[in-house]
Amino acid sequence: MIKLLNYERKRLLRTKSFWIVLTVAAIFTVFSLLMMKNSDLFMSAIGVDMILTGEIEDVIDEPIRLLGVDALISCAGNLLITLLPMFISIFVASEFSKGTLKNVISKGYSKTKVYFSKLIACCLASTTIIAVVAIINTLLATTFWGFSEGSIVWIKLISILSVKLLSFYALVSLSVFIAMTVRSSVGAIAINIGVVQFTPALLTSIAVIIRKEINLFVKYELSTVIIRLSDYKMVEQHEITSALIISLIYIVITCIIGNIIFLRRDI
Repeated sequence: MIKLLNYERKRLLRTKSFWIVLTVAAIFTVFSLLMMKNSDLFMSAIGVDMILTGEIEDVIDEPIRLLGVDALISCAGNLLITLLPMFISIFVASEFSKGTLKNVISKGYSKTKVYFSKLIACCLASTTIIAVVAIINTLLATTFWGFSEGSIVWIKLISILSVKLLSFYALVSLSVFIAMTVRSSVGAIAINIGVVQFTPALLTSIAVIIRKEINLFVKYELSTVIIRLSDYKMVEQHEITSALIISLIYIVITCIIGNIIFLRRDI
């Protein structure tokens, strides 16, 4: 297993998509916070009619701002929910098209070890990307607006950060499962993005049609779970616990089913 992990680490460092995603995430994070910092100027530029009618005053009284503590736990959630599945799809599925995975298995490594080595490698890569984004996010937000408006309950903050990271791991596990099953980078990207971006809208539409509470459907969807853990003041303990349970369920189910499918299919 150690040799497999070392192999995946070296392959990760040689993969252009990893460095591209890391760079894009960092640049987008900086750009987003700079846009937020200058929000008053942008609002003034596009709100001429509101200025004439006096409506712009209400908007300016509540400028867009992001405290450092919220920047730390948000970790550019919306952006990474899209970028991580794309990267994982390319990183995992490319070995099928290149034929390198067949060479690895021919050396005597079990398929189970191969599957979980890829999952661990993707989790490590995602942790690196998340950490870089979180550091940039927190430093810039703290510089612009301060870290917090009051005292911090550190146990709560650590709990949110831990469960948020676990939720991302659940997203990684789902993405690995799809990539290992589809075995095509393009197909895996399409399905992964479809799952994380369009599932909430689909579930909402279904809820409206059958006239059920929308949250009953959407709250179990991973992107919703991740986004909910983005406001330190608003996040409650039951939401942290719920996110923990949902993430663990996703990880367990995708790992079991993904490994079974991989074991039963030829390379």
